[in-house]
Amino acid sequence: MRRVYLLCIEELKKPQYYDMLLPQVCAQRREKVLRCANREDRIRSLGAGLLLQYGIAVWNRQPPREGEPDDPAQCFWQTVALDRIREELPFEQELSFRYGPDGKPYLDRIPLFFSLSHSGDYVACALSDREIGVDIQQRQDCPVERLAKRFFAQEEWQRICECPGEEDRLALFCHFWTQKESFGKLTGEGLRSGLAVGPEEKMRGRGAWFAAYDALPGYSVCACWYRGEHDFSVDGIGKEK
Repeated sequence: MRRVYLLCIEELKKPQYYDMLLPQVCAQRREKVLRCANREDRIRSLGAGLLLQYGIAVWNRQPPREGEPDDPAQCFWQTVALDRIREELPFEQELSFRYGPDGKPYLDRIPLFFSLSHSGDYVACALSDREIGVDIQQRQDCPVERLAKRFFAQEEWQRICECPGEEDRLALFCHFWTQKESFGKLTGEGLRSGLAVGPEEKMRGRGAWFAAYDALPGYSVCACWYRGEHDFSVDGIGKEK
């Protein structure tokens, strides 16, 4: 089962909330937050840490069974308000992390996989009992066709060029980009993995499954996981059995 939570960090920009909530995340996350070079990045990092601990708390209390989709191609999405996270404080479980050979982080002593992403005023957190990746991108003006021609497969570039307007081209560009980013987070190989493999069909050929979330205006979000025949375990650090 897969859950993806989204949090708007606007409230966290208020100093009183930032100062109050920073001590609530685990020690490793606090260190990461404070290492960020600027305040915007610190706020995003704190938001991601809060969302992760919130998601784990909810998962422990309400394991994903009743009322959530059992279809292996589906994902459960939820936008969470900061006040809802505050209701879970203090978090009962102190988190610690270990890292795979490629540097991908895993929860220590908690049988869940996670992935974090942030862009603009939103952070995303994906949780699953199997490997998962998530990426969120704010749609901002950029040279879409030039970037697509440089980084994407020929057929992807052509599809973008065939879009009737700039807004549609940007949306499709970000859709492809979040697919590739989420795939790279799934594999632990980073964005280069998705760019090197090519279009969605080839990523699916490596066992990937995608779910896009289109209900957040101005943003593209995508989650990626392995299909059922790829069996992974936490103890195996995400290696195929």
